[in-house]
Amino acid sequence: MLIVGGNPLYFRGRRVAVRLTAGILAILSLFGCGLSPNNSEIERALSHGDPLIGKIYEIRNIRRINGYERPEGYVVEVSAELQILEKPTDYFARLSTADQTGAGALAAVGMATAGLGKWGLMTAATISASKKGDVIPFSGTITMIKSEQGWILRPD
Repeated sequence: MLIVGGNPLYFRGRRVAVRLTAGILAILSLFGCGLSPNNSEIERALSHGDPLIGKIYEIRNIRRINGYERPEGYVVEVSAELQILEKPTDYFARLSTADQTGAGALAAVGMATAGLGKWGLMTAATISASKKGDVIPFSGTITMIKSEQGWILRPD
């Protein structure tokens, strides 16, 4: 071993320190990646684009039961509660009256079936039969994918 101008233990120790630091940084970066969605990301994804959230119902007490990676995305088993804020038929009737044509009520029914029903978590009939103050428990499986803006529901 040829040493020019230095102690061999110093250089060996420095190489170990560099490798150790690189390894620690690699491990820490994995924790920051968000390998799976958390409860708040699941709630945001379920609420995103649903025009009835905050009008007829709100989703609360979301709990992640299980999750696993699949080729099509990250599958999450969830349970939650739907808090009914206003009786859906009253809401639809008000839309229909304001619209004068009835098209508003039809659009609202379509929105209800496109929301939670789209993922098989809730049927439009269950939502329509409810009244203000009802709390409806539900559970199901959703598939999420990681996008540039975080976790989103996998579009069909």
